[in-house]
Amino acid sequence: MIFQLPIDLSIPLISGLFEITLGAQLISQIQNASLMEQAIITSLILGFSGFSVQAQVASILAQTDIRFKPFFFARIMHSVFSAMYTFFLWIPIYERSFRTEKPSSSIPVSFLNEETYLSKVLASFSEIGAIVTIGMLTLYIVLYAKRNVLNKKN
Repeated sequence: MIFQLPIDLSIPLISGLFEITLGAQLISQIQNASLMEQAIITSLILGFSGFSVQAQVASILAQTDIRFKPFFFARIMHSVFSAMYTFFLWIPIYERSFRTEKPSSSIPVSFLNEETYLSKVLASFSEIGAIVTIGMLTLYIVLYAKRNVLNKKN
């Protein structure tokens, strides 16, 4: 098998499929699973949102004409994709950005004196974020105004 997780993660996974906070807590307590394996399973259960949330959504959608099946399928796909993204992006993002020469079981909160690729990307987002937001709002107003003008002519 190409990808295999420790058997100790099965109970937290099943618990997380029902209630995400309980599953995430149980996953964090597994000692013989790597941090990457814990992150993959946690991403999967966070992407799915748990059967308790699915039941709440189903009860709300039952009062509307919106079907539950596409939503449920989308949550399954979201959980699969989030686990896959975690698996494939673990080395480029975590291993290269957050690992130092001294391996540690903790994740650094911030790098005050260190410039990484990820910190540069986040800094550029914070610099241009307001401009992008204002530009999108302007575009929305223009499109909304054009639509109203066309509706008044018809």
